[in-house]
Amino acid sequence: AYRPVVAVALDHGLPVLAADWPMADRRALSQDGWQALPAEFVARFGLDQPAASAVVDGLTAAITAGHCGHAPEAALPAMIRVQRARDAGIAGAALDALARPDIDQALIIAGSGHVRRDLGAPLYLGDAAVLAVGLAETGADDPEPGLRDPRPGEPFDLVWVAEAQPREDPCIAFKAALEAMNTAQK
Repeated sequence: AYRPVVAVALDHGLPVLAADWPMADRRALSQDGWQALPAEFVARFGLDQPAASAVVDGLTAAITAGHCGHAPEAALPAMIRVQRARDAGIAGAALDALARPDIDQALIIAGSGHVRRDLGAPLYLGDAAVLAVGLAETGADDPEPGLRDPRPGEPFDLVWVAEAQPREDPCIAFKAALEAMNTAQK
């Protein structure tokens, strides 16, 4: 899906940086805590400090919704830790690019959850100028594709509405996977 954007960047000699932690690191972070990541990274973004309650509450709600209401409550602190590390990693890649003398702008391409001003990577970008563009699909609230201003409660500067893509309800597949896991454990 990102190939056209990456191709344009490479055609223009722009650097393309990966910004997510490998799955093994995310798993270790989930199980072992902040010590699973480089200490200088954790310190750089203050990740070993408690997140603001609004961030914890917001991430809890987003993770719960993203897991169709079935996120195990006991796993939420680890899931929040991983999400914070992913967002800080995204911000870190952008800040590292901006530290180069030949770079004066960075573009982060990530899902809406990662670019939210209140919960995502912008929290870790310090005083860097940020334009956060959320993604939406056409539907009852947005009948036409295009760029629009955010509505109340949308934590973005702009919202890009794209043509809705046909897909199955992910909660149906998630529920089936949970039922299969429960059956296998019995």
